[in-house]
Amino acid sequence: MTDEFYAELRNIIAKPTPMTKIDTNNYPVWFTPALRQSLEEKLKYHRRFKKYKNPRDYDTFSMLRNRCKKLIKNDYKNFVSSVESSLDDDIKFFWRFVNDKKNNANSIPKTMKYGNHISSDEKEICEFFSNYFSSVFANPEETIFYSHNELSNRSNCTLSDNTITPDHIQQKIAKLD
Repeated sequence: MTDEFYAELRNIIAKPTPMTKIDTNNYPVWFTPALRQSLEEKLKYHRRFKKYKNPRDYDTFSMLRNRCKKLIKNDYKNFVSSVESSLDDDIKFFWRFVNDKKNNANSIPKTMKYGNHISSDEKEICEFFSNYFSSVFANPEETIFYSHNELSNRSNCTLSDNTITPDHIQQKIAKLD
């Protein structure tokens, strides 16, 4: 009776249940199939070397490790480039990238070194940041602003020479989607 019950239960479950395999991808979205394949092959040779201690397996593993490092750099550079080029067409793609970066980053480092001091205390780390930013701070009263005529006469004009007003920023923000 138990066997018949389980057989009937399996039939009932099998009818409305879709039998598709859910792909669990543990790789970042920017990993190409070639990189994934190289990583799996590298792992295979690493395991073989650990098991059999064959120097040829280690040489192959080492060669694959170098190839993976190059592929990772290249794939990530291409992905960032595609994010940058899609700014005009697909702004959501850009913001997904930014939010993903923001969610993966730790907001406060566990330990920090400033000068000759190392600390893991959050308050001291905040003090390190405070000391650094106060050391590079430029007093706004000492900042020199140039008029448009003065800027046009300068041959080496840089971005820091331009004056940006709060009204200008407000206008730009109002134009954002």
